[in-house]
Amino acid sequence: MPHDRTPAPSAPSRPAALSEDGGSIVLDRYVQFFIGAISNKLLRISTKVYAEKFGVTLNDWRTMAMLAVESDITATRICEVIGFDKAAVSRSIRSLEERGYLTTRPVDTHNRARLVALTTGGRAVHDAIMEMALAREDRLLDGLTDPERLQLLKALRRMYQNAGTILTSVEQGGDGS
Repeated sequence: MPHDRTPAPSAPSRPAALSEDGGSIVLDRYVQFFIGAISNKLLRISTKVYAEKFGVTLNDWRTMAMLAVESDITATRICEVIGFDKAAVSRSIRSLEERGYLTTRPVDTHNRARLVALTTGGRAVHDAIMEMALAREDRLLDGLTDPERLQLLKALRRMYQNAGTILTSVEQGGDGS
């Protein structure tokens, strides 16, 4: 069997985001800065618009978006997919149910779990917010070609997977490095 002689990719001698003297991070080359800064701006926009126009929080919207993808699921499933803690999801479910945007019903095989689903009114609010969110995404990606958008999504998916691996390591007592 022939041996693969392709050299393994080498790690850079120092991180690209480190200054020449090694004493500081160069924000313009630090991926975590951009991810955090973009996320913070988008969160501020979404929080303000969703509350003013629809009376829902960002957590409520994320819960609704998950229920539009998968209906009749438990709060635990919502937590697994969107990465929220159970308390945040429970608050959103309670609030959305009080406003008639979703319903809950018991799980036959579990004495405490409940299945959650959007109501017709909840779906209408979801659809209106989704339309705004997609328009905002188009503005965010303005100037990127279709191939660049696909490449960005590919990189983000890889980073998402890597972040999950890092989180698992930290949860098991590591430092994430």
